[in-house]
Amino acid sequence: MIASLLSPFVPDGHTLTALLVVICFSAGLNVYATVAMLGVLARVHILMLPPSLGIVESWYVISACATLFLVEFVGDKIPVFDLLWNALQTFVRVPVAALITYAATSQLPQWQQLLATLAGSLIALAATWRQDGGSCSSPALARTDFECRAKP
Repeated sequence: MIASLLSPFVPDGHTLTALLVVICFSAGLNVYATVAMLGVLARVHILMLPPSLGIVESWYVISACATLFLVEFVGDKIPVFDLLWNALQTFVRVPVAALITYAATSQLPQWQQLLATLAGSLIALAATWRQDGGSCSSPALARTDFECRAKP
């Protein structure tokens, strides 16, 4: 019993699918916190990541992501910085979620891996789009804050 508590969690099959959905959604909301947390969980042997995601366990990656998370946390309080940061992150979150999904599904046949990557990208895009206020304040649609407030 105690040995099973100390061994890392190794996702497989449906568990891997559910975990990837959560990771991609989280990456769509905050990619740096997601990657840092994945790295920390793997580093302390709570979660066993596939070898293709081994770089996430690096202290350099964890530190860089934690630093960028703090920049995002503080920058969120500065209106102009927040607008520019969110516009940039719209184009960062989705590719990172796609890369995580692609690397995590390396054991699948190529077509299933690409299908999972597409699904992960769409999940991250939906989370990003929803976090940015849907169609109202999404940087990709470049609507102004005034237009959004004018909507009933």
